[in-house]
Amino acid sequence: MRPGLILVIVVCLVVAAVRIAAAATDYPRHELWVGLGGGASSEKNVFNVPDDLESHPELLLSLGYIRNLDARHAVGFHLYGGTETLPPLSLQGPGGTQPVTFELNTYNFGVRYRYTISRGAFTPYAFIGISGAFGSIENPGMLNYKGWSACVGPGVSLGLGRHFKLSAEGVASFGGASWESNPLPSSTSRSFDPSLLGGTANLSLVWGGPPASRPPAAAPAVTDSSLANSTRATPRNILGNSPALVVLNEGLIVLLSCAAYADDQGGTLAGLTAATALLGAAAGGSDLKNPKSAWIMFGGLVALAGGVLAMGHSGASNDALFVTSVVSWNVIAFGVNRAERNAGTRR
Repeated sequence: MRPGLILVIVVCLVVAAVRIAAAATDYPRHELWVGLGGGASSEKNVFNVPDDLESHPELLLSLGYIRNLDARHAVGFHLYGGTETLPPLSLQGPGGTQPVTFELNTYNFGVRYRYTISRGAFTPYAFIGISGAFGSIENPGMLNYKGWSACVGPGVSLGLGRHFKLSAEGVASFGGASWESNPLPSSTSRSFDPSLLGGTANLSLVWGGPPASRPPAAAPAVTDSSLANSTRATPRNILGNSPALVVLNEGLIVLLSCAAYADDQGGTLAGLTAATALLGAAAGGSDLKNPKSAWIMFGGLVALAGGVLAMGHSGASNDALFVTSVVSWNVIAFGVNRAERNAGTRR
C-alpha cells in the first residue's frame, strides 16, 4: 500500500467536497462503519536492539460507531490499527543463528468527536480522538504492549441510498507505549511508538433520523404539463457534470483501488470490490431509473472482483491490479451513466 498516495487523495477529496457540498439538516442518527486502507508507522526500532527492524504496516483497519447529536456534531468510539509480517530477524539459538519471522499487530481503541463541515451529496468532515493503544508481537508466543494515543484527520462521505454510505478518511495518530517486558534479551528498553499515518476507504451502515420537529417541505405545484414532462425527463447523472464531482468520483475510485497494494495476491482488492457491489446493489437500486443500471453495476463489480483475484493468483503485479481496477471502475461507471441517460431520454 502507498500511504503517500492515499493521503493526497483524501486531501483532494476534502478540498473538492468543501467547494460543492451544500448545508443540509437531513442526517442519520446512527452510523456503523468498517474500513480498510494503508499507512505508515514512525516506529523505527521495534525490538530496541542494534540493526533493528522498522514497522511498515501492510494493512490498516478501521471500524466503529458514531452518533450524530445534530447536523454538525457527533461522538462515538473507534478501533483502528495495522498489521504486518516483519522481515526475518537473525537470532542466536541453541542450534546457532537462525532467521525468525514475527507478526506485529498495533491497535487503538477509544472515543472520537466529529465535526461535519457541511452536508450534501458529498459530506466533508474532520475528527479528533483519544484511545488506549495496545498490540502484540507473535512467534509463536505473544508479547503485548500497552499505552495511549490521540488522533486527528479529515474525511468525506458519499451516500449510497438510504442506509449505506462510502467514505474516504485520513488519520494521523501519535502516542506512546511500552512492552510488558524486553522483546529480546539484548533489548535496551521496553518502549514502543504506536504512531500511524494513513488512510482508509470505509463502508457504513446508517439508520435513524433527526427528530421530526420540522414540517416536511411542501411539494411544488406543477401546472404546466410540458414543464412536468421536462422535469421527469431530466436524467440523473451519477458521475456528475461538475469538475469537483469528477475529482471526487475519481478520487474514490483510486482510493478503493489502492487495496491492490496490500501484497496478498489481490485478495483485499477483490473483497473490497465485492463488498462494494453488494452494498451498492442493496442501497442504490431504488435510486436508478433504468433497471439495467443495477445489473451493470453489480455484475461488473462482481466480475471485476473475480478477475483481480484470478490475476493476483496468476502472478500479476500490484501495479497491474491497480490499473485494472481503476480502468474497470470507470468503464462500469460509464456503462451505468449511459444506461441512466437513455432511460431519461425515453421518459
